[in-house]
This record gives sequence, structure tokens and C-alpha cells, in this order.
Amino acid sequence: MTLSSIYIKSILSVVLLSLALPTQWASAGASPGATQHEVIVVYKNEEGKAAILEDSSDVSHEFDIIPAVAASATGQELAELANDPNIAYIEPNRLFRAVETGLHPAAEQAEQSQWGFQAIQPAPMWSAGFTGAGVKIAVIDTGIHPHRELTIAGGVSTVDYTGDFADDNGHGTHVAGIIAARRNGEAMVGIAPDAELYAVKSMDASGNGTLQDLLEALEWSIEHGMDIINLSLGSPEDSPLIREMVDRAYAEGIVVIAASGNNQVDVPLSTYTVYYPAKYDSVIAVGAISRWNSRGDFSSVGAEVEAAAPGVDIISTYVNENGTDGYAQASGTSQAAPHVTGMVALLMQKYPSMTNAQLRRELRKFAIDLGTPGRDIEFGYGALTFAAPSGSSSAYEPQSLSEAVLEGSEGGRFQERLEAWKSEWSLRELPARTLLRGNAPLGVSLQLAAGSSNFAYIDESSVRYGENVFVLNGSGERMNDFIVQVLFNRIVITPSVDALLHPNETYRLIIDSSVRGKTSLSASTAYELTSPLLIPFSVAQPTAYALTKQGAWYDETVQWGLENRIVTGYEDGSFKPNKPVSEAEFLAMLLRAFEPDLSLVQGERWADSYYARAKALRYPVKSYTSLTPRGTIIARRQVAELISSTDGVRFSGDDAIHYLLAFGLAEGKQAAPSIEGFNGAKGLTRAEALQFVRNVIRYGSGALLERPLRASDRGDLPEL
Repeated sequence: MTLSSIYIKSILSVVLLSLALPTQWASAGASPGATQHEVIVVYKNEEGKAAILEDSSDVSHEFDIIPAVAASATGQELAELANDPNIAYIEPNRLFRAVETGLHPAAEQAEQSQWGFQAIQPAPMWSAGFTGAGVKIAVIDTGIHPHRELTIAGGVSTVDYTGDFADDNGHGTHVAGIIAARRNGEAMVGIAPDAELYAVKSMDASGNGTLQDLLEALEWSIEHGMDIINLSLGSPEDSPLIREMVDRAYAEGIVVIAASGNNQVDVPLSTYTVYYPAKYDSVIAVGAISRWNSRGDFSSVGAEVEAAAPGVDIISTYVNENGTDGYAQASGTSQAAPHVTGMVALLMQKYPSMTNAQLRRELRKFAIDLGTPGRDIEFGYGALTFAAPSGSSSAYEPQSLSEAVLEGSEGGRFQERLEAWKSEWSLRELPARTLLRGNAPLGVSLQLAAGSSNFAYIDESSVRYGENVFVLNGSGERMNDFIVQVLFNRIVITPSVDALLHPNETYRLIIDSSVRGKTSLSASTAYELTSPLLIPFSVAQPTAYALTKQGAWYDETVQWGLENRIVTGYEDGSFKPNKPVSEAEFLAMLLRAFEPDLSLVQGERWADSYYARAKALRYPVKSYTSLTPRGTIIARRQVAELISSTDGVRFSGDDAIHYLLAFGLAEGKQAAPSIEGFNGAKGLTRAEALQFVRNVIRYGSGALLERPLRASDRGDLPEL
């Protein structure tokens, strides 16, 4: 499978962004030819409906499910309707649009695994014959592309520019694949592969729609007997009409599932940010978790969150810009909700006589409690998975330790398979305070031995799943990045040793781990894994990294960076000096040069520790938590601001460039020192980034200084 290399644009979470209501309808429309306002008018009786039809300039839709009419009217006409006792209320036909949150590039070939699918573990349900067959699911979204992995049973378009419900944005196709991609031997499969997908297109190619479009979509779903409605969309504002429509759907026996929202980045947990319609009682609000069972930093919190499901780095079907079938990776509660929709479809087939309220309660039995015991604002009842014991309090025996692979190549990296041996499960009593299985404490002891030389790091404390453990040598240099991952019933260990390995030596990597966990709050016992691993492997003669351009201006600098372990090369021996550098990559180079033993901080992303340190130093990076700016190519102007900050001064823009030029911190490829010649808007390459770092090591203050709170005096800048 080849995934699309593009980013998903405007698809991660669709939100209803309400426009301001006209504040003075009466005065706004008092003259002939006055502005027309699109509204939804709710009437109390037939007299009210007649008044709407008579007093409105144009009627675009009469709803059957709710007593409402979509119309256009002047301010004067609206004022008359508002004063009519037969009219209940009037809502503006607000716009809503798709926004970008937590974008990720498509995964590399080796990473094309559906971890979300693996976490849900629908296989036991499939084996019992429950694949979602006969369950009708309405995906109210941007439509669904006729992808080879998707079977579309029908649909409708409620947008005004097309009657075709095909997806011209991508969001709806991504959601649909998570729910019901077919088992056809292709790249992926959905949770309920035999469910009937209905494409209910309520948003256009730009991810924009109206309140009327959404209401018509909900009405169509009710009238056409849908069993489940998936709403990967939301709004910060309450809409009585949407509430009434989803309540009506619930009263008709439909299960309504919605994304909780992507609004928690840089927002304290004390501030609740769940969007509508997920806030309504008749809707299952779904939050997003990562593969480490931690809440996605964007995932909205609040008392309404009912459950959590995979929503970080989710691969699914997509429509490419040229209209062809594709795949892409995305993050958001928009991705979490369809995982739950798929689960409900399987339960609905298994229990056809259950009401939607009973199915909702049944779903909770498959929740692994995370966070605060019981229902909480981050995870609701917990992370949903069919691997959960469904109410059983007996201990759940995990599988054996999974295979780990050391990735790399000659000259500093190696690749061999590690296989667990002499692994043994034993039953033991748990202490009173024990975290749930999937989030249990893990003690790790590591030793890397080369002949008679020993390099060791012993972790005396307990680390949580997903944290990094690393090996240090006798000089305190980092030798190893070590990741332990636990997914409900299996353990994955992925070490990546960066030490320069000598030829004709046999190395040993020894991992002693003890994992404890339990399957439910009432369990008092659990299975403990004690797995001593002795893995011999050998490496070939190290080879020097092959520079892509011999005699280039950067040769010496690149060799300096490799020798000082500020950067590493690629598996083919190349360095790729002209490859662009992101903000996160440059920040890592800069901090590695000054602080090679920088302590790791808890986090699920590789750059978290560097951003935490930059924040402590008040350095001008664009984002400390959001993922999107981290992957953006860094401009040379921002590099100047960062490097000047290391000298304990605070300059921005051209002043920062002036500082670098004046003190020789920009020497290298550039011939003449000038602001224009520096080209601050241009992106940075790997070779240029290394040259900047090397310059600041040679000519800077010699340490990382804090950036002042106030701007430095421009008078201190010398002439160029």
C-alpha cells in the first residue's frame, strides 16, 4: 500500500462555526430591496406556518420532522414574524466549516498499521458472525468518495450546488473507511466491514455548510430508517433546532454518535470545551486517545464525554486531489467517533432486539477505565475495546511478549530481530494502588554490553507506557532510545541503538521488565510478565556516511555534526544536506549541541523534551504543544531569533539577523553579510541548520542563556 504523501486539508474535525446574528432585524430591512436574511423559523401551529409562507420573501425548505421552515426574509419581515404569537422562535441559517487541527503527514511504509483497529479488536465479534451486516449507518459529512474499499448503499446531498453525494473534500471518506472499509485484502479494513454506509453530504468541497444543510441531513436520516448517525462535526453554540432534531432521532431508536471536539490545546482541563451536538444527552460524545491510551492533547473535555476511542495518527481511506483513491493519516475526535460507530454496529447486529438506550449501556461494558476511576471528563467511562472483559472481574491473561526489531544500518545502526525467550506469566496479588491494564507502572532495567565495556542506565522509578527510556554510556552520552508500548493485551518493545558499534564484537542487549495490570476495577489479581531477554547479535564493519556531494561547502560541517551526534544519516549512508528542516528538527539540533544529556519529559511525541526545555528558556518557537507548527519548515528569520536568544538577547526580525551577521554567527555559505543576502523568509536545509548550530557553538556565549523578558536595546547592535 502506498499512502498519499499529502496532508489532509481541512478534514480533521468539522465544526459548526456560528456567524453573528443580525442584531437589528427590524431596522435592517425597513426599506424596499433590503438585505435578505437566511433563517430557520419554528412555528407553533398551522397559522404560524401560513404566516411564514406569506411573510417570507423566499421559502427554500419545509421540514417534515420538526415544525420549521427554511426561508429568506428582510429585517422587517423577520420582525413581524418574531412578534407573531404563532411563531416559536427564529434561528439564523448559520454557516459551519471544516478547520485544521493536529495535521500529520501520511505514514511511511513500515508504519502503515491500523493501530486504532488493533486497539478496538473487532476480530472476536467477527468470529462470532457479527460484522455489521444489515446495520444502516448515515455518515453526515462531506460525502463519501466511491473508493474501491468502500461500498456505498445510498445517500443524499443537502448542499445547494450538487445533487451528487460523492466526497469532494476528503473528510467524509476518511470517516467512512474507519467505520466500514471492506475486507478485500487491500490496505485497511473498517470496524464493521459489512455495515451499510449511507453518504449524507451536508458540506461542500471547502468543508463549508449551513444549519439548514445539517438539519436536512438529519431529517433524511430519520425518514430513511438509519440505525446509526455519525456526526464528526460540532459547534461551540447551542442550537435548539439541532437539539430537537437529534432528540427526535433518538426517540426513533437511532443511536447518534458525535465527536466531542478538538478544542483543548493550551486550554486547562478546568475549562470544558465539548462542542454541540456532542453535548446533548441524546448523543454519545466521543473523545480521542493515542496509541499510548493518553488523551489526545486536542481532545475536548467535559462532563458530557461518554467514551474515548483511537483518534491520533489514524490511517483511513481518502480521495486524492486528482479524484483517485487514496489513503491518509489524520488526528481528531472526528476520527475517534467512527471507531465507536463501528463498534455499535457490531453490537446492534448481535443484539437486534436491544433499544438504543440498552445498546448505549451495553457499550460501556467494553470500556477500559482510564484517568480518574469511574466516569471522568477526559475519557468518559473509558477507552472502548472488544478486548475488555465485558463485565468480567476475572484476570485476563495477556499474550506473550511480542517481537521487537532493532532498526538501522551499518555504521552506527543495526537491524536484527529480537525474540522473547523464557518468558513466563504468573498470577500474583496486586497492591492496593494499581493502575489499569494498558496504563500500569513498568519497571525497566537495561544494560548494553560490548566485550568488556559496559554502558548502562538503570531506571529506579516507574515509567508509564509510552515514555522513553534511554541508555547512557560512561561519559553520560545517550546510547539508546527505548520505547515500551502496551496495547491492552500485548507488549511491544522498540529499541533503537545509536551507539557506534565496533566490528567483530558480539553485543548483548538485556531487558528485564515486570508488567502488572488488571482488567477491571473489581479485580484483585492480575497476570505479571517477567521476561529476561538475552539477545546476541553482531554487526558488520562500520562504514562512513557517504556525503551526497563531495567537496561541497558543508562537508566539514556535516562530518562535525555526525561525530558529535547532533544528527544522524539515513540508512543508505547519505545525509541529504538539501532536505528542508522543520522547527522541531532545528530545535533538536540546537539543544543536542549544548545539552546532549537533556532529560526526557513525559510525552508521546519525540520532540516534547526539546519543546519543554525551549519553553523554560523562553525561546521563540511557534508552538509548544500543537503538532502542525512543529512539522512546518523553519524560516531563516526564525533561526536568527532562536540563535540570538541563546546569547541571552531578545531581538526579532531583521534585528535578529543583524545580530547574527555582526557576531559571525551566520558565516558559511553566504558570501557577503547583509540583511537582504541573509534571505530571512527562505526555508532552511539540513546542511545550513548544522552550520548555524556549529557557528553558535564556536562563536556564541558557550551555553544556553535564557531569553530576556523584554526586547534588547537596538543601540547595542554594531555596524555591519
